[in-house]
Amino acid sequence: MTTVQVTKHASDGRPPYTYPARLIEAPPGWVAVEARWPMRRVDAGPISFLPGDLLTEFFALDDYFNAFLVHRPDGVFGGWYCNITHPTRYGQDEIHWHDLYLDIIIDVDGQVHLEDEDELEESGLAVSDPDLYQTIIATRDRVLALIERNAYPFSYQE
Repeated sequence: MTTVQVTKHASDGRPPYTYPARLIEAPPGWVAVEARWPMRRVDAGPISFLPGDLLTEFFALDDYFNAFLVHRPDGVFGGWYCNITHPTRYGQDEIHWHDLYLDIIIDVDGQVHLEDEDELEESGLAVSDPDLYQTIIATRDRVLALIERNAYPFSYQE
């Protein structure tokens, strides 16, 4: 069992958050881990992260998103939380990802929610970095299509 350190870099410049995780099998172009939610309850739109939740995390190495499958400590499905990100950096037992505003959430009833569009617009990227802005929008559309087709990582079965 290989343990890695996962570091989230926030889009708003907040200090990075690092936590341990265990590598699991993933197809080429991906790195996947399992981790326990170590923090207090966090309500994230239509889903919540609860202390002890098991997160199965899928990081695209060549694309601009990741996806976290949430299960409660008793194994009950808690939802999916997808982040639009810069491509993940992975090496030397470390995973680094940098958040890019938009989130896509699948709640326990299977409803898809797009979150934080206001944050993306307020960021000014449409003017200051139109290429990155268009990449974020195109990635959002690709992720929504993957969800619709139940394609990896959304097809993941333990």
